Amino acid sequence: HLTIQQLLQRSKLLQGNNRIFTRKEPLYLDKARSFNGISLVVGADAALRMLDPKWGMDPKDLLNEFNRLHTKIYVIGRDVDGKFITRDDIEKTLPVDLRPLFNYLTSPVSGKCGLSSTELRKKLL
Repeated sequence: HLTIQQLLQRSKLLQGNNRIFTRKEPLYLDKARSFNGISLVVGADAALRMLDPKWGMDPKDLLNEFNRLHTKIYVIGRDVDGKFITRDDIEKTLPVDLRPLFNYLTSPVSGKCGLSSTELRKKLL
């Protein structure tokens, strides 16, 4: 949970861009349900957690729900446990029947961002 002051500090980082702040949508799926058709940018580490059933929904149900909501997910490569992971690496971990749906919903983002959004904010604020 963020304070109003923290939200305002974060908004300064996004000047010139459209932005949405949420208070009651802690999960990416919650955000997608609240803002139909939204595009989400997530690190590969977050995508791995999102697709792990121990963190929430069955991956097939989750991806089908994103598809129904017209949500696009853009995956940024990220170092995970000492290895650089991309969207393509994540796709390979999925059952074959889920791969086309994951590929349809997500797009790779070129480049490498070694910092999480939390780490970026700490450096900029």
